[in-house]
Amino acid sequence: MLRKAKDCIGFSVEAIDGFIGTLSDIYFDDYEWSVRYFVVDVNSGTDTIKTLISPLSVGKIDWEKRTLPISLTKKRINASPQQAQVDLPISRQYEIALRRYYEWPVYWGQSEFLDTPSVKKLPSPPRIPNDEDASEINESEPQLGDEERYENPDDEEEDGPMLSIGREPDDGEIVDLEFSNAEQEGTYNAALRSFNEILGYHIESDQGEAGILDDLIIDDEEWICRYLSINLGLSSKDKSVLLTLHWIADIDWGMSRIHITLSQSYLQNSPPYNNALEVSKDYEKKLFDYYDGLR
Repeated sequence: MLRKAKDCIGFSVEAIDGFIGTLSDIYFDDYEWSVRYFVVDVNSGTDTIKTLISPLSVGKIDWEKRTLPISLTKKRINASPQQAQVDLPISRQYEIALRRYYEWPVYWGQSEFLDTPSVKKLPSPPRIPNDEDASEINESEPQLGDEERYENPDDEEEDGPMLSIGREPDDGEIVDLEFSNAEQEGTYNAALRSFNEILGYHIESDQGEAGILDDLIIDDEEWICRYLSINLGLSSKDKSVLLTLHWIADIDWGMSRIHITLSQSYLQNSPPYNNALEVSKDYEKKLFDYYDGLR
């Protein structure tokens, strides 16, 4: 069902054996707009520690009782890998530590230790030529590496450079990588964004400011964002509308602005959204019909 993300904040988080803390934020990635973590303020004696819980460990949310059930015990959560702070950006090493501890699958593709050169922004290893490549080579022209063969005619059997093959680290490496200082880690997940942070971002069309981001509408089964809830402000008597994600051109995170490809007039004329009601199928159909007619 479609829900307002703002309504989730402050929910009680219930572990298998009882209350563990309060939901204080939602982290989503800005590529797929999927919820990646719930930020939970865990009560630990006199201190409050923030920890990250994946939607994979979340059960069916109880909207009436305002509770978020998770399939973990309090003991396991309290013993989970901790970082000095879980504010963004989150180090990839910390995410790997959580993934290993809770046995969550990797959501960002491959593990940090098995990433391809293109993911790590490293030069790709040389491609082994096939028969078609060989037929296209003009043997009369000197090829790359010929000068070495000419200089070392007796080294024809010398082994070439070995390709680096990814591997899982041993236990000692895991400890060093997962719990090193932030300054030493150097790899951060810049795609993770805070729901609390993005609230209030200005919506910009090619005609200027068009409204303010008031909420995110999320699917509480797949935990993915479906719409932006936009307050159009005084120009439309505080009318709210929902905008589908494909109208987003880009987001200026430094300037807190979301640029859209939809014109200001089209946005203002979109079906009004009553944020006191649930997003019904009838409203969604009306919304799709309107936006499809603009393409």
